Amino acid sequence: YQRRVRGTTSSTPMADAERRARRAAVLDSLNNASSPKKSSPKNLSRNRQAELRKVFRQFDLDDSGEIEAAELLALGQARRKLGQKSSVWDEEKNARLVKNMDASGDGLVDEKEFAEYFDSKLTQESAEFGEIMEQFMEVAKACRAKKQEDRKSGKSKPSASAALSPRSKQWQTLEADAARTAKEQEKPDAKEMARREGALRKVYQEFDLDG
Repeated sequence: YQRRVRGTTSSTPMADAERRARRAAVLDSLNNASSPKKSSPKNLSRNRQAELRKVFRQFDLDDSGEIEAAELLALGQARRKLGQKSSVWDEEKNARLVKNMDASGDGLVDEKEFAEYFDSKLTQESAEFGEIMEQFMEVAKACRAKKQEDRKSGKSKPSASAALSPRSKQWQTLEADAARTAKEQEKPDAKEMARREGALRKVYQEFDLDG
């Protein structure tokens, strides 16, 4: 008889190698499952632009859907007042920025143009980008709060003509035309109305037993 010692097993070098390979495969799968997946450049850009769009909505002080040169000038100067930038921000620099951002060439910067421009120009390092987004948001909120205070105190009064940019007026016209068309389509056709009235008369005559 062969004596077996409890707690020990016999193994071969081949069996040990297979066991080590299996363990290595298990560890690799666990590491892959726990580690975050790398974002593709396209997804990363989409996420960055989503953050930039949030900033834009704060930057859009008149809620018109576009940023005018005057709004960008106020925002650039506010960054200097808050100590985020040390250089001087003047109208010449602001005009160059608007020209570079304004892909459509209409003199205004919309949400898409804003997001795509800064996505391509700002740092690709995520932590630094997040810090810049916080600075942008701080400036935009400060500018919005100041404008609201000015309006309450009577220093600045919104006017219907000033609040609507040329592009917003175009959209307003298109929306009005679409609403008018939809309303006209809801009206029944004259021939259809006559047909319905004739059918109702026939039904009435059937019910009118006394003639």
